[in-house]
Amino acid sequence: MKTLMIAMMALITFAAAAAENSYTVHATLLSNGKVVGEPVLQVRDAEPASVEVSGVEGYSLALTVTAENTPGRYRLVSEVSTAGANMSPTLVVEANQPAEVSIGQLTMRVTVRE
Repeated sequence: MKTLMIAMMALITFAAAAAENSYTVHATLLSNGKVVGEPVLQVRDAEPASVEVSGVEGYSLALTVTAENTPGRYRLVSEVSTAGANMSPTLVVEANQPAEVSIGQLTMRVTVRE
């Protein structure tokens, strides 16, 4: 019985650690001020994630979120493509705080939630 309790505690601890290392990323992609996509991605720390939507107003978004040494701060490396523009910004963002980057006609707004 004691072994079972230890095994269950280890599993609960592992599950809690795994949950701490995943984030929800809310993004809004705009081209010439017009929203072309609002993807929400569930990502794991330091693992790449991506979404692609085809069509005339399609887009692709690839990103990797990595925890910084400061709690609640994350490095977000991304690649954004639309029919008219591309950009590859790297941002350092605070958890639950919106960030925005624009290059030419393309804008990405992003929030990383713990």
